[in-house]
Amino acid sequence: MKKILKTVLCVSLSALLLLTPALAEMGTGGITDRFDSGVANETETLVWEMSGSKGTIELVIKPDENVTLPDSDHPEYSVMADYKENGSYSDAPWTLVGTQSRLVNNLTVAEGVTVIGEYSFYNQSSMTGVTFYDTLNTVKENAFHNCNKLTTIIFNGTKSQWEKIDIKDGNEPLLSAQVICTKEDEYLKGDVNGNYVVDDKDVIHLLFHTFFSDEYKVNQPVDFNGDEQINQDDAIRLLYYIYFPEYFILN
Repeated sequence: MKKILKTVLCVSLSALLLLTPALAEMGTGGITDRFDSGVANETETLVWEMSGSKGTIELVIKPDENVTLPDSDHPEYSVMADYKENGSYSDAPWTLVGTQSRLVNNLTVAEGVTVIGEYSFYNQSSMTGVTFYDTLNTVKENAFHNCNKLTTIIFNGTKSQWEKIDIKDGNEPLLSAQVICTKEDEYLKGDVNGNYVVDDKDVIHLLFHTFFSDEYKVNQPVDFNGDEQINQDDAIRLLYYIYFPEYFILN
């Protein structure tokens, strides 16, 4: 009887040891806070941290606070590596644990990161939200391929900064998601054509905008007379403002 009991205990202990990594990851109520982390690329200046619980996994990519960068300007230190397609998934370190895929729900690419590498978040089909900063300037090919549940992008910058980001092919989810910009564009009121001068060229531009809005874009609200309509009356108000600023203001 003791021999049987001893055998049962040994088997149970072996099974428990095998399950320990999974139990450590799952914890009592799901995955424990900051349950995994590591270096994001070969330069060892970007790191990643994963936290949360099942169904609410958060992934953060950020500069390593412990790395002292050279005194000179080295933009390559803020560039994420490329993670080429490996079978059905990216080979990014946050994608797989063993043979099991990990599906991120929310992603933050922190301030300081300038380039998101190829296939970085490939097939993250549970991702619903991402947060970017205005240091980002390039999203490389297929970085967000098949992230089809992505609905919301929080961009810590202005609309014009977002529009300048070079989003390469294979990132359609970024183009279809709602983008919420946290900062207002700085502009010179009346400079609707964006050449940093308010003159009659802006009046002509605004007039064309009232008829061909897709072709003649404006960089600011242009209801200059405050009647809640955009038409030639706003162009006339802008004209008066240019020549008689002491008498006419822009709404």
